[in-house]
Amino acid sequence: MAERIRTWLSNRRVSLALRLLREHVGKVEDAVVQLDKAIRRASAGHREEAFRLVERVRMFEGEADGMRRKLIEELARGELDARDREDLAHLTRRTDIIADWANRAAWNLRSFLDINLEIHPGLWNLFTAIGGRLVTQVRALRDSMIKLASDPVAALESELDVERYEREVDDLYSQAKMAIYKHARNLDPPSFMFLRDFLRDLEQVADFCEDAGDLVRSVAIRRKAR
Repeated sequence: MAERIRTWLSNRRVSLALRLLREHVGKVEDAVVQLDKAIRRASAGHREEAFRLVERVRMFEGEADGMRRKLIEELARGELDARDREDLAHLTRRTDIIADWANRAAWNLRSFLDINLEIHPGLWNLFTAIGGRLVTQVRALRDSMIKLASDPVAALESELDVERYEREVDDLYSQAKMAIYKHARNLDPPSFMFLRDFLRDLEQVADFCEDAGDLVRSVAIRRKAR
């Protein structure tokens, strides 16, 4: 198996595609990291810094989109094995959605900062806890994707971390959802919607990390069997 992996990696087109894939997931990670920082600065009352970080989320989401298009164009050249092209294309698209949801979460964060929405400190604590877990989850995903080509077994081990962090986000999501409903009587309808949608966006980041991780697992198992 090791010899087949070395042969596969020596293919120039494979190497280029994998480099683009690593760059792409790096941009996705950057978007999630900036979202986490924006939440933390907002929770501390630093609105202007939070606004700046929200713009950085949007910037990295746009850069991730550009990397996705570049990789899809490279794969469309048809010089890779059909199954490899399909795997890399699906993985790129699923990973790109993570940055999309991070950008949506950042937009909702900016929206309720714009209206000076008062948020209970306990809810801020839950939002920041979720943001931190999302960073660790997307980094575990990046790690599994980097290992996918050269060490499928190690990729599978890293993918287990992606699933573990998703469960932790689920637990925090449930707590935050209950906290939002607990304080709903003090919120007007638009404020309630912003908070609900923001929380949903954070959950979607975690869910699509897990979704991409599932594909990594599928590809790693198939590659390990070659």
